[in-house]
Order: sequence, then C-alpha cells, then structure tokens
Amino acid sequence: RDVDIDNSIRTGRAQARADKAFVVKRVEEGKNRLEKDVKDFVAKAYWYDAKQELRRQLGYMSLDMDTLIAASGDKKKGLSMKKDF
Repeated sequence: RDVDIDNSIRTGRAQARADKAFVVKRVEEGKNRLEKDVKDFVAKAYWYDAKQELRRQLGYMSLDMDTLIAASGDKKKGLSMKKDF
C-alpha cells in the first residue's frame, strides 16, 4: 500500500465522485433500495436488517448528494434538490 497517495484516491472515492453519471446512478439505486428493501424489512419486522440497510444507504446517499450539490453551479437549486429527494 502506498501511503504517499491520498486515501480517497487509493480507495476509489475520488474517481467515483468525479463521474457525475455514476453518482446519480448510485443515488437512484440507493433510493430504490430504501423504497423496496427497507420497506420490506420493516413490514416483516426484521428490525436489525432494516437498520443496517438504512444506515448503509443513507451513508452513501449523504456523500453523493453533497457531491452533486458541490458540482452544481446553483447552490440554492442543489439544496432544494436534496430536500426534494
């Protein structure tokens, strides 16, 4: 492992954030998982699984939404997009 390289580059996070289409696709996938998987887990009373999936998806989505807002030229529009989502 090369410690001279920034951790975000080494883990691939910087490359993923640079590709807007990938970030949008990942946000849409997270939204679908929240609407389907988490809802199914809650309906079946699988609380632990629901908590884990919710935590996993919201962690990615929070960073991805911040990336999209930073990439947009209009900060107000970006913040309203985050609220609408």
